[in-house]
Amino acid sequence: MSGNRFNTIEAAQKGYAFAWKERGYLARAALLPMGASIIFGMFLGRYVPDPKTVPEWMTGNLFFLPTDALMGWYIFLLARLALLGEKLEAVPRDPRAMAGWKNLRNGCVLSYMLIKVALIGLQAVMIYTATVRPPTAGMAVLAMFSIGAFFWGVRFIAAPLLLAVGYPVRAYIFRVNGIGISLRVVGLVFLGILPVMLAAMIIGGLFLPDHLQGMNTQIKIMMALGPVADYVFYTLFMGALCFGLKDMLSPPRRRRSS
Repeated sequence: MSGNRFNTIEAAQKGYAFAWKERGYLARAALLPMGASIIFGMFLGRYVPDPKTVPEWMTGNLFFLPTDALMGWYIFLLARLALLGEKLEAVPRDPRAMAGWKNLRNGCVLSYMLIKVALIGLQAVMIYTATVRPPTAGMAVLAMFSIGAFFWGVRFIAAPLLLAVGYPVRAYIFRVNGIGISLRVVGLVFLGILPVMLAAMIIGGLFLPDHLQGMNTQIKIMMALGPVADYVFYTLFMGALCFGLKDMLSPPRRRRSS
């Protein structure tokens, strides 16, 4: 399929198959950034105060931007493998080619960090409008605007993947129209996070006593294993999105004339 859409289920299936096939390489690629994220959260996260206001919540999230840079690096490697079949050991050592490769890497990481900052800002607006008392018409309008901005802007999540392989983001934006692409991306988010949630339920059922089981406990498990869950989710989600983009942006195949 080409044009301005892709098959969400088919993209997710390809993303799952890709993650399983390349699990060894992806695990090695994620080991260092994931380990650094765990250490950062354990030793530096204690200095982040418990959020009592929206600004404090934003500060706490922005504090972890260095770990987002590590995630951006991993997404770059994942995109290069999924879309180009390139592994790190096959990166050209020619200085000119290496300079171009680093520019693509920097663009991917920077765009991912900018998207994270934008998402934190939108989440902050949503939290503020949901908790302000008494509710006003202005807050309702602001909430609707933020929700609309999210669904319009979610298509930009593909930007790091496109920049990783040198595909022009402007051409992609002009290619996709309407809310269809946003709904497909949201669908891939759900299909990516579903296995993580199921794993949390299984872990809770196997290793926790009955009186500690439940949705709150599953959420706590995910938070405790946050970096691991993040990398599993992004492997599935970004891998699926890579194949969706590849299907959508590839030129249509011409039928052979008989």
